[in-house]
Amino acid sequence: MLVGEGLTVNGYRESADGKPDALVDAFHPNSRYFATAETSGSGDRMYLGVTTPCLLPPSEGPSPS
Repeated sequence: MLVGEGLTVNGYRESADGKPDALVDAFHPNSRYFATAETSGSGDRMYLGVTTPCLLPPSEGPSPS
């Protein structure tokens, strides 16, 4: 699904030592945002992190004279 949205997956790990545990890292090359999703070994928690470039509109500079 991430690849279908234009992201590049640059890390994936999954283990099943009796407990689900997975991690995926991805980034979008054009809009420069990063996403990380990770489950804990207990299987009842998930971490989701998204880092974006500044989303504020550019500030107006001094008016030309």
